Amino acid sequence: MGDYLGEFDTLFNRIRRAFFLELESRLAAAGYDDLPPAAARALIPISHETTLPLSSLAAELGFHKATITPLAKRLEKAGYVKREVDEEDGRVSYLGLTDRGRKAVLIVESVLADVSAEAFAGVTAEDRAALRRILFQIIENLGE
Repeated sequence: MGDYLGEFDTLFNRIRRAFFLELESRLAAAGYDDLPPAAARALIPISHETTLPLSSLAAELGFHKATITPLAKRLEKAGYVKREVDEEDGRVSYLGLTDRGRKAVLIVESVLADVSAEAFAGVTAEDRAALRRILFQIIENLGE
């Protein structure tokens, strides 16, 4: 049957690396060299809400909350988001976009669309649908 897990792990890591390198390069070319790929991706779910709790952002991105906190601090320090602490529960923080963050989201979405189009060039709609179905089946099989 072969070592499919090892092969898939290698392929997934190569795809992720290629995607992130391309995203990082294009964001830098657009003037956002202080916006790493994970942070860029984090701006999109924040843009869908007036404010978004850190825990919701972590769930949306599939990150652990401990990973989100430094990411949020980095985005705040760079001026992309503002953080608000819940008045009733000081342990809960919310993120909202600044003007700079809203401008960045437009660029991030455009770059993501371009990279996605390039990544799937020559891949039929049927193959994309099959790949999506298979990946979701694997996730379900592994209990996620």
